[in-house]
Amino acid sequence: MLETILGGVGAAALAVGLVLAARALIFMNSGEKTVAEVVSCTKSQKGWYAPKVRYTASGMEVEAVSAVEFANEIKSGEQRLIIYNKKQPESFRFADSFRTNLVGYGLLALIGALFVARFWIF
Repeated sequence: MLETILGGVGAAALAVGLVLAARALIFMNSGEKTVAEVVSCTKSQKGWYAPKVRYTASGMEVEAVSAVEFANEIKSGEQRLIIYNKKQPESFRFADSFRTNLVGYGLLALIGALFVARFWIF
């Protein structure tokens, strides 16, 4: 019984890791890269920082607040490479975060696959 449950947990982790990795890769491949300037960085009540950036997207100047919050403040005036959604230019992600996230998603999928192999297959 316990092996069935652990195999199920592994299958769920594998599925979640693969879905998150696929979503990140789709956003990265369908988005447009540009350099953005950090305008400000506000601290939330939970202690996380949400940077507001300015960049040019499809000939228009865009100011947007990151949907992802960070543990450390990003200084105003700092230049960062971003990837924005061509259909919704105000939706963006910092390019350097993708590498870290993809490694995490890949590790989640790998651990899930190992659980599935150990508890359901072998």
